[in-house]
Amino acid sequence: MATDEFSQEMVQTPTSMLEVEELVKRLYLPGSPALIVQIQETLQKLQRSPEGWILADKLLESNDEKVRFFGALTFTVKLNADWDSLSEHDVQPLLARLISWLVRLVSRNESALVVRKLCSTLVAFFLRPSVSWTRCLRHLVCSISAGDAILEDALDQYPPTPELLQRLSLQQIVAILWFSSTLAEEAGKVNIGGQQQHSLHQNLTPSIEDVVVLLGYAIAPTADITLKQEGVKCLQSWLYFAHRAWVDQDNSAPLHTIRTLVEPAMHCLLNEDLFDITIEVFIDTLSNFSIFFRPEDMDALSSLLGTEWAGNRFQRLRESDFEFESLQFGRFLLAFGDATVDDLVKKSEEQSTRHILGMLHGLLQCEGYPIVEDEICEDALEFWNNFVDSMSAALFAEEEKSRPWMGAARQNVIQAIEECWGKVRFPPSEVLITWDSDSRKKFQDFRRDVNDLLQSAYTFLGAEVFERLVHLARHSLEEGAWENLEATLFCLNALAECISDDGGPEDDVLVQLLGSSMFSQLSNPDIPVPPKARQTAVNMLGHYSSLCKRHTELLPSALNFLFTTLSSPALSTPASKSISLLCSSCRKSLTSELETFLEQYGRFLAWPSADISTKEKVIGAIAAIIQALPSEEAKAAPTSRLLQFVEADVQSCLNSLANGQTEEAQGSGVAALRCLSSMGKLFQAPDDLPLDLDSETPQSTFWDAGAGKEIQNHIVKLVDIITGALSQDGEIIEEACNVYRSGLKETTPGPFVFPPSVTVEFILKSNHLTPRVENVLTTACVLLTTHLSDQSIRIDNEARLILLYVLRIVQSIGGPSNEPEIAQSCVDVIMRFIPRYINVLLNLEVQDGLERLFAFILDCLRGDDILPKRSAASFWAAFVSQTDQPEPLQSSINNIMAHMGPLLAVTLVRSIAGGAPRSDLDALAEPLKKLVFKQPRAKTWLEGALYGDAFPSDKVDQKERRIWLQKVMSLRGSRNTNQLVRELWIASRGTNFAYAS
Repeated sequence: MATDEFSQEMVQTPTSMLEVEELVKRLYLPGSPALIVQIQETLQKLQRSPEGWILADKLLESNDEKVRFFGALTFTVKLNADWDSLSEHDVQPLLARLISWLVRLVSRNESALVVRKLCSTLVAFFLRPSVSWTRCLRHLVCSISAGDAILEDALDQYPPTPELLQRLSLQQIVAILWFSSTLAEEAGKVNIGGQQQHSLHQNLTPSIEDVVVLLGYAIAPTADITLKQEGVKCLQSWLYFAHRAWVDQDNSAPLHTIRTLVEPAMHCLLNEDLFDITIEVFIDTLSNFSIFFRPEDMDALSSLLGTEWAGNRFQRLRESDFEFESLQFGRFLLAFGDATVDDLVKKSEEQSTRHILGMLHGLLQCEGYPIVEDEICEDALEFWNNFVDSMSAALFAEEEKSRPWMGAARQNVIQAIEECWGKVRFPPSEVLITWDSDSRKKFQDFRRDVNDLLQSAYTFLGAEVFERLVHLARHSLEEGAWENLEATLFCLNALAECISDDGGPEDDVLVQLLGSSMFSQLSNPDIPVPPKARQTAVNMLGHYSSLCKRHTELLPSALNFLFTTLSSPALSTPASKSISLLCSSCRKSLTSELETFLEQYGRFLAWPSADISTKEKVIGAIAAIIQALPSEEAKAAPTSRLLQFVEADVQSCLNSLANGQTEEAQGSGVAALRCLSSMGKLFQAPDDLPLDLDSETPQSTFWDAGAGKEIQNHIVKLVDIITGALSQDGEIIEEACNVYRSGLKETTPGPFVFPPSVTVEFILKSNHLTPRVENVLTTACVLLTTHLSDQSIRIDNEARLILLYVLRIVQSIGGPSNEPEIAQSCVDVIMRFIPRYINVLLNLEVQDGLERLFAFILDCLRGDDILPKRSAASFWAAFVSQTDQPEPLQSSINNIMAHMGPLLAVTLVRSIAGGAPRSDLDALAEPLKKLVFKQPRAKTWLEGALYGDAFPSDKVDQKERRIWLQKVMSLRGSRNTNQLVRELWIASRGTNFAYAS
């Protein structure tokens, strides 16, 4: 039939073998997908038909290779489809039939495609349940030797397997190897731990000796190279199976038998034609199944790595030969290192170990930049990380006197660190510019991995690693080797977190570097220092700000360098960050330099690098120094000068608006507010400032009632000007909120610690249409929270104004679902009235105002929006718990609960048994729990909710609801409310959940 005929008509069921063969051939020709599907379906029907067994035989007699392949495939299909219909008397004849075909095909020099498929069919037979083909490999060898399938009972009548193998041709032995490989691969796919695996192992175990004999013959030194190649591949398959089958049975007999193949496999490594496939076997086994190797095997591998063969391959790798074979040798070396790392740690002084460690060090010494050029150093670094981890584990496991290995192991780690130092150096700019983004990322990832090594090694190297690195840094300074210096500073930065806050011997070492001429050289414009070196030095000052706090003599040169670096747009951001960290940490030591800072900041503002980010960090740094001045009065003048700088941005904002430049106005306004916010944060007292609880000195009133009040007014005025001019800009509103919040948590007066009335006045200027009004509501939350403790002053009037403000927003937005985020924020604010300002909440003078608020919060609990629902659940849990307030507050609460309790119960039950997602159940359990614990009428309310028409599910009958209520009220046994809530939720969805009576 022609190709176009197939494409124009439906595929007809063949009526003769000739038509079947034509159809099979057509299956493997190009064609439309629809046609191919038709052909497949037609042929599959034939394969699955009762005549499928005969069809397989006929197809295997064809002259066409693809047809014969399909015949072998048909046997597999029939095995899988009809196995259960075969009787015990059918099994052995079928096996003989399959073996006979394999013998015949191999004797005819059949193609690998067909022979491999028939081998997989035999493996499929072996894996069928209840099959007991225990000497499968021996059976194949004897049958091929005999020229046809023999009975399994007659195997002992044939010569030993080694003798039979010598009689077989290359093609015959290769076919047996293919069967053996497929057998191991398919057996390895059987699920571990199941009955099928147990039966499989019982069937396979008797053949393990035959497998080893076959593989020993195939990879013997005198074997044909093709036979060796197939033998090594087969060995890899069996090692994979052995890993799954006997990973926890180190002394199992089959595993011991397979281990005898290690020595001949090692000889294959030395053959250039076998290197690629054999090295893969050793890499995989060392990496994933190292217990397979006996101690003598490891010794042999160690000796192999000391031979001229290994030396030559290692040298090629050292000379930057990163071709596949060289990389594979490197991975083999690393896999051996990982497998023996504990011995390498504890036997570092032995000659054989020193040789291996020397080669492993050499993998960090190859020419080229990591990963981009040097493709082995990433894996080498991982080994040294493992080496350090092994050292750490040994340190904890042994007493100090039993560590004779420690000295040599430490020296190896120090050497590895110095080698890594050589690899983390940044390339010159002309090289770096040629790298793509992926190469840059990988290089940075390598540097981060070196960080991990340094931090892990510090555990047992201590100050010595600092001494080595500082020595390298000072030498680099003397030589003007800036890439080397940058690499050293990068390594030191990684170790910054390792030093305790109290310092130690590391301080003395670091002071030698930071107190040297390094910063003056780096800031010298006449010296061509790469920007990366300057940037890493800038970062270093941020990392070691606590060191500068302990050694204030370092500050002048460090800060001079940082301010000089601010002029560079590329470095101004990290420089400003380090300035902020240094000034915040060392504020008390810098008060004498305050005037200089103010002058430098004034000059800095004229530079192109003075953007929003850098300005806010530097002005905040100066604010931290002002905060450290000894008296409040002394802080006034420098604070006013800082505000003058901010005024410039405010004026620029107004000028831009006047000129119709809205975008520029917004930028200047945001800059002014962020600078104010930064000042407010850095004006906060440091967390480590000691509190004098016994002091009777009264707090200064300078900022509340003295001259400082004008400064506060000035700050408020600046914020008002910007927010008034740009009231519809969300970022402006958010940054203004940050200014007001910056002083709320302070316990002592300050320029940003505004009276509560001032903050409330700002809050009241907004409404539900104000952009990012959620930030305004959060500011109200923070204000109330800071006045909740008994030690703080009461702000009842301000709380009342905030409550009225929230009520207006609630009325304006309507239902919670209209503005879920605003709704959540409103509930969070109302939550802050409990318990200290509950009197304000209950005395809301607006008619029906309190009822509206409670109804709104109940609507939040009913709604589908997650965040408002959870905030409402927290509110109700808190409110129903208010049972010990003084009269007449408690009476008011009780009256509210008498009205809201039944509604709350209905809402909770409807949510639990209705549409609430599982993730909300724990939140809903809290108000239910408090309702049951705290409210005497909870049972009545819950009964109404459970038995009323509002119950949302018809899957829970009245009896189940009654039992559930009894359990909720008693909380008997170990079940808590959360568990009971989940039970009702599950039952309401129709799950067959049995309630205990």
